[in-house]
Amino acid sequence: MSAAGRKYKIVLLGDSGVGKSSLAQRLIKDEWTDNISSTVGASFYRYTPQLDAAKLKEAGINNNNGISFDIWDTAGQERYKSLASMYYRGAAAALVVYDITSYESYERAKYWMKELNENSPETHVTLCGNKVDMDNNNNNDGGASFRKVPREEGKAFCDANNLFFVEVSAKTGVNVKTAFDNIAIHLLRTDNKNNVRQGGVVGATEREQSGENGKKGGCCN
Repeated sequence: MSAAGRKYKIVLLGDSGVGKSSLAQRLIKDEWTDNISSTVGASFYRYTPQLDAAKLKEAGINNNNGISFDIWDTAGQERYKSLASMYYRGAAAALVVYDITSYESYERAKYWMKELNENSPETHVTLCGNKVDMDNNNNNDGGASFRKVPREEGKAFCDANNLFFVEVSAKTGVNVKTAFDNIAIHLLRTDNKNNVRQGGVVGATEREQSGENGKKGGCCN
């Protein structure tokens, strides 16, 4: 199947301060800003994944030329919570972000995943732990680690609930592109399997009609 011309709606969810906008900035511009402004309502980005040919072949995908993501970065503040459903309804995939140095943000990420399961169950979900640059155990420099959410806990939760899992750093760029590439490969593979029609923005409704639940499958980094 040729995937040319396909667009997928992607939504970023999570509490304020977990780094959703920084992730989007790193993905789109490959930049880092120390004091990025909080999102008001939602911000929109378009991203064209450049997928490795070997990964595409392994996934049984012939061609991804021309596919793109319409990414909605939602505000995490409590006063904007009621607006989030406007953006995640009909999304092909959601990246639910938490801060590995804040266990509270991890618990709140579970709230967002519950919201998705109840109101948009066909949306493919990736749980994303941001700020791994704050875990000095990964750096092998002997410094103190600020990690509060064990990687094993996040991965075990995703394994038990059939979700994708990834840890990233918007600051250093570690795994940011990989997180979105994994989403792209999953969506393309699912649509390739079900032979859905080409063209237009692909959201959860069209993919649900194809008979495949977007959450099926999993990976971790």
